[in-house]
Amino acid sequence: GAGDWAAVIEPLASDGRVCAYDRAGRGSSDPAPSDGRTIADQAADLRALLDAAGETGPFVVVGHSFGGDVARVFGDRYRDDVAGLVLVDSFSPDLEVDAVHPLLGALRPEYEARLDSLRSTVAAVEGLDWPTSEAELRETDLRGLPIEVLRAPRADPRLDDATNAAIEAAVVARNEALSPGHVHYELAWGAGHVIQNDRPDLVIAAVRRLADGT
Repeated sequence: GAGDWAAVIEPLASDGRVCAYDRAGRGSSDPAPSDGRTIADQAADLRALLDAAGETGPFVVVGHSFGGDVARVFGDRYRDDVAGLVLVDSFSPDLEVDAVHPLLGALRPEYEARLDSLRSTVAAVEGLDWPTSEAELRETDLRGLPIEVLRAPRADPRLDDATNAAIEAAVVARNEALSPGHVHYELAWGAGHVIQNDRPDLVIAAVRRLADGT
């Protein structure tokens, strides 16, 4: 929710207008209308919220974890309103399936089961039709859009160094393919999943690069 972003919002507020919100059913927002919604519905919620608040773009859209999925779909559906995306350790099941799972060998069934569990959790918490939502995520076209990707470092100690390095290289390539030639990818050393709390400096720098057009 919006309350998780104080360490990022306060420094950026000296640069310009900064807005944060709670998705429907989260924090102090009203409940979502019903189950069976999709990520595209959540992106439409954000577009309607910005309109209702009188905010005008283009926007630098920042999303953490599942919020990164909303940011990606928003960037695709409302491209004219978007100056760039900052994806903060996004929940990216499509990228994981494509980049990570093929390299896991005997560990692949374990990772697939874990991802299915995460899908179910996100769908339950957000009230989503997840198969349709994941299809929307895969169909996004962000080519030409500036994207900053911040990812917490990960390595599985059960895999050898070469395999862990190959997984990281595949993750980098898959993220760069979101918008070839327009993606800045960075590992957030010293951070866990909640990078905006552990390394807010990296999130702030990423937003400023996009806001400055650099």
